[in-house]
Amino acid sequence: MGKFVTSKAIDIDTLHFAAIEFRSLDTVTTTDSNGFFEQYLNPGTYNIACSYTGMNTAVITNTTIGEGEVRELIFMLGTGNSKDTVSIKSISE
Repeated sequence: MGKFVTSKAIDIDTLHFAAIEFRSLDTVTTTDSNGFFEQYLNPGTYNIACSYTGMNTAVITNTTIGEGEVRELIFMLGTGNSKDTVSIKSISE
């Protein structure tokens, strides 16, 4: 199995309870009150979306995970008409 995890990145806002959707699996998890999440997955290729109320959904397409691998993801969510963005960044172990 591989694992996707998040950690609060430096100098960005944390999204508490943002939805993280693994679209090809119809699986949704959420970040916790500190903006963290982790999801174990079988090796493969995934489309992963991050959404939060009042912000545009960000999607990372065709990201792969290998056996025993920990992947880093960065989502940039805009507020629609604004150029402001918020990132959720995962961290490798």
